[in-house]
Amino acid sequence: MRGKSGHKRECEDIADFLRRELTHLKQIFGQGYELEVIWTPNENSDLSGEVKGTRLYIYEPDREKALQTLVHEFIDYLVSETIRPYKDVTNKLIELLNEYIYQRKERIVEAITRGVLRLATNRGHGLTIGKKVKRR
Repeated sequence: MRGKSGHKRECEDIADFLRRELTHLKQIFGQGYELEVIWTPNENSDLSGEVKGTRLYIYEPDREKALQTLVHEFIDYLVSETIRPYKDVTNKLIELLNEYIYQRKERIVEAITRGVLRLATNRGHGLTIGKKVKRR
């Protein structure tokens, strides 16, 4: 049975191994130099790994699965970076469209409000909102 120090050493070995492999991936692809790998083994996680900002989080406790996850997340990061401009433009377009639609809606609501108030004033009586009106 391995003691706590043996387990700690194995964890350090896997963490160092993943850092070295990330360095190799950066050299092979000539990209991703801003990335760092964080190995946090978690057998209860639904994820094998994920990218958060410039950090690749690896949750696989097994060395080989952790390496496979590292490669996957590294490639995912590179691909995501290539489509980021499309995502940014799309999000900006949605933001502008939402603002345009909101402004247009507000203009229509204001026009209808003015019309209702003008109609009520021209008939010689105020609005009877919330009150029952007697019919003649």
